[in-house]
Amino acid sequence: MSGTALSLLQERLRRAHLEAGEISTREIAKRSHGAVSHTTASQVLRGGGMAPSWRSLGAVVAALGADLSEFKSLWMRARNEISDTSKGPEEASIRHHEALPPSIAGAINLAGYYRIRREVQKSFDVLTASIKNNPYGKIELVIELRRRHYDKWEEASSHYGEVIDFFLERGDLTDIYRSSTAGDFAERCLHRGAPYRALQFIHKALSLSPLDALLMETHGDILLALGKYEEAEEVLLRSHALRPGLYICRYSPLGAALKIGGKFEKLESIVFSALAQETDEQDRFARLADYVHVLVLRGKLAEAEKFQRELLQLSDAGEEDFIQLVEILSSQGRRSEAIEELKKHAIYETSQALQTAYANLLLHNNETHEAGIRMLAAQIPW
Repeated sequence: MSGTALSLLQERLRRAHLEAGEISTREIAKRSHGAVSHTTASQVLRGGGMAPSWRSLGAVVAALGADLSEFKSLWMRARNEISDTSKGPEEASIRHHEALPPSIAGAINLAGYYRIRREVQKSFDVLTASIKNNPYGKIELVIELRRRHYDKWEEASSHYGEVIDFFLERGDLTDIYRSSTAGDFAERCLHRGAPYRALQFIHKALSLSPLDALLMETHGDILLALGKYEEAEEVLLRSHALRPGLYICRYSPLGAALKIGGKFEKLESIVFSALAQETDEQDRFARLADYVHVLVLRGKLAEAEKFQRELLQLSDAGEEDFIQLVEILSSQGRRSEAIEELKKHAIYETSQALQTAYANLLLHNNETHEAGIRMLAAQIPW
């Protein structure tokens, strides 16, 4: 897999599939109510070198019963990372490392050589043999094993899972040579609710790659968790200047820092600047969705409606985006118009999400209140 963020996204998706009982791709397609085909679901689960569209990934995640907001954040980071590495070397945020000890460098290079030749078992064997005598002192090789052979990690985790857990809590940071490894540990500590330990790892990562925008963003995320909002904002603005991202308002640490600080005008300015950039349709969709969100936050509902209607013309738009338009109309007191828009939608009769949105609108009117209650009650699996 090409990058840390994409690897984390695909790893988390595999775990969500496992937690859902490894349901078939046809069952996923059925649960998505036609949002994805079983072929598309299979492609999303299989992964690859590119992040899928959010429309496809979101439909699969919803069908698996996983947390959409968690996956949206992971997807956003993966998209940003891929966009970053597709630039020329003078533009991209390149991660560096210290000189690896010869034995570790040799094992990584040989394992990579076998992997390229599709001799997967040989690659796996090189790493496990090199780790065997000193797993706690060769954390870079353990991480390499996990990255390159995630499909075999269940087999290896009984031997090496506790090594990673130990290193997260008490490992010696001088055993880390690559900024990507330190950054990975920082994110894992943050997700485990250990921000002070995460800070140690991210400082190590940034000592190796001080201008890596993704690492700086993780640093900002950690500072937010520690309640250091002004410091977080400063770090995250530097990160954004190096690598302007997607979904700044909704799913990025920078958006969180600015919202916590009540700096909504500044947030709107940053998101609007991103929207003005020339980009492909998928990025355009992400930036439009973000801009609509900040307009709603600022109470600029007429403008939000205009841009939401533009967003709905793009191929990535789905049910949730149409429901966003309905909510914008409703917030302007135009519930009758919102209801009319809902009921004339092509998939209203087969979409539970649209029918739920309709029932919620009915609840806000004294004359239709009871009808809304009946519709919602009919959807509950008593």
